[in-house]
Amino acid sequence: MSFAFAPARARIDRPLSGCARLALVVLALCGGFLTHAPQAHAQVLSALPANVHNAGQTIYSVATQTDGKTVVSGVFSEIGTTPMTNIARFNTDGTLDTTFVAPQTDAFFQHMVISGNVLYVTGQFTTINGNARQRIAAINLLDGSLMGWDPAPDGDITTLAVNNGILYVGGLFAHIGGAARNSLAAFALPSNTILSWNPNATSGGAPDVISAIQPAGSSVYLAGYFHSVGNQPRLFLAQVDAAGGAVSAWNPQQSPYAFPMTLAYYNGTVFVGGEVDIGSAWYTGLVALDGTTGAVQWGESHGDVYDLWLDGSTVYADGAFSTLRGAARAGLGAFDAGTGSATAWNPVTAQPSNPVRVLGQSGNWLLLGGSAQAFDGAWTGPFIRVDTSTGAVGDTTPVRYRSLVNALLRQSDGKVLVGGRFTEINGVARQNIARLNADGSVDASWNPGVSYEVNALSATSALVYIATGNAATIGGQPRNFLGAVDAVSGATTAWNPSPNSYIQSLLYANNQLYVSGSFTTIGGGQRAGLASFDGPSGAITTFSAQPDGRVLAMAYRAGTLYIGGDFTHVSAQPHALLAAVDATTGTVGTWDPGALNGVGYAVEALDASGTQLLVGGYFQSMGGIGRPNLIGLNFSNARATAWTPGAVNGPVDAIVPANGTIYIGGGFTTIAGAQHTFVAAVDAGSGALHGNWAPSVDNGVVAVAPANGHVFVGGYFTTLGADARNALGAFTDVDTVFADGFQ
Repeated sequence: MSFAFAPARARIDRPLSGCARLALVVLALCGGFLTHAPQAHAQVLSALPANVHNAGQTIYSVATQTDGKTVVSGVFSEIGTTPMTNIARFNTDGTLDTTFVAPQTDAFFQHMVISGNVLYVTGQFTTINGNARQRIAAINLLDGSLMGWDPAPDGDITTLAVNNGILYVGGLFAHIGGAARNSLAAFALPSNTILSWNPNATSGGAPDVISAIQPAGSSVYLAGYFHSVGNQPRLFLAQVDAAGGAVSAWNPQQSPYAFPMTLAYYNGTVFVGGEVDIGSAWYTGLVALDGTTGAVQWGESHGDVYDLWLDGSTVYADGAFSTLRGAARAGLGAFDAGTGSATAWNPVTAQPSNPVRVLGQSGNWLLLGGSAQAFDGAWTGPFIRVDTSTGAVGDTTPVRYRSLVNALLRQSDGKVLVGGRFTEINGVARQNIARLNADGSVDASWNPGVSYEVNALSATSALVYIATGNAATIGGQPRNFLGAVDAVSGATTAWNPSPNSYIQSLLYANNQLYVSGSFTTIGGGQRAGLASFDGPSGAITTFSAQPDGRVLAMAYRAGTLYIGGDFTHVSAQPHALLAAVDATTGTVGTWDPGALNGVGYAVEALDASGTQLLVGGYFQSMGGIGRPNLIGLNFSNARATAWTPGAVNGPVDAIVPANGTIYIGGGFTTIAGAQHTFVAAVDAGSGALHGNWAPSVDNGVVAVAPANGHVFVGGYFTTLGADARNALGAFTDVDTVFADGFQ
């Protein structure tokens, strides 16, 4: 067992309403949208961004059932073309098991082990299937249900092991299962009751971490960062009794600087990967120790070994090495546990594009994870099956973390900001944020880089504000969910409001930055999901409104801030989905369109730049009339205007005006009965649909930015018209189409 390094917090998806996501999935599963498209006069622009690529998918853990099926966990959004978020199960032939009932959680699972029909998981989650659970939980594999066991550790879990009816748990905790336990605990299976086993690993004040637990008969070997076990001095390696936890005399390591990461045991020998200092010998790689005396049997220093996996008398290893037991091996190899000699098994001749991790086994298939994209010269994705005899790579349904563009924003100079989940645009490396020139090429002079998915953007002539779905780095500087960079250089500014949860929308107006999200503290103040900052100083203002749900969209007009989302009250006043508040104080006004609320209903897009408030989202009626998903409202009395392009059959996620035209994007496929797949154009004055501007898109559009005679679109799609366009592309705009002679 080994310690897998992972982000401290799990990823949180862009918070679209559940109905918007469901609409896209249902459309895809029900046969691929509408098949008879009218002639689309808007042309896909081949010179503009044609491919947004994401290399962020990672497999952190695998666990094999007794029937050979394999549960995988990590950061991904689909298996093949099937939406699957962060956990899935594969059949023995490498295909996706569509019968698996996946548990729903707010973070990925970092470690997993199986005992019988129970899957034990760890991670940074706080809920599973809607129930509170922190850091560790048990899931019934038969139906995906959460079991009642809730040991509630007060620190992270870093490794798990199951042996002889006992679940061993290692981490950074001081209490677990209602008992005091320093970093190590054990639970009886299947009752899940905590045992008296208590090795008591400590590190003399520094955080103690258990990186590996290796049961071996009546003993358990431990690796990690600790200075004592059972009140006896032990530096990073120890042996304890499997039943009572008493520490043995085994004490091989003498240096407080080396860090062992992984363990394996075979016939009296303990194999240690990582960094080990035994006496005067330092090993950066791999060492074999006598399991009784701790004496070195052999060792080598050719680069760190991250994981070890024992199969019979063969030990498989991965790491940063180029040589293993005297044989040339590119980060993956095997050796005989008895003789210590390298085997002929050599599946890769060149280092993978990212390190692979040996995580488990199913039959004769060794299961590899990590974030590798290319394995021995061929694209494989992060989940790889390799034959334990031949080294041949087996077929698997690809694991992907779909590229996504969440935000598009036209700057005053015509350049377009792009935010989302990607690692390159048209072959140019860009991490989750980029800027496009007027001709659609990537702006080479601006590259701040964001380490986590970008949810929202706002900008002034001097600054670009960036909201992320998790704690991240912006331009290499740590920022919790929100930060700003220079609009010219891309350098990160000192502004650091540090909200305690993710941001959903941003709006710069009234010389202020308005911020909405799931936070309760931001900028050093207490704010319930909605706050504002003074533009010049960056200081939080006294503005305070308290919605009881999410705010997904904002718009400003004449001293009033309009907010839309899935809330039912604002500052304890009933306002379903939509409200108006004072832009300076946050005081809620009497303006109320009386939206009919329902399951999954939400306002997701607003525009107040014209003579009426345009509202998009997923809803049935407001303003005194039934008009689903897109409506115009009077600023004076909140009643519906005559403006309407007709019934929209799915959610509207973006509303953007330009030159007398309103461009909309979302999860719809028809407007007024006519096919318009995910993007459309409407006359700003009359509401008439531009019927002949009907681009063909194969999946949802969540961001729109008209610029320079083009309409940039971002979202989940993979094709625009007949052309491959992954998450980002552009069409000729309405004015250009009509100028070319179309009616």
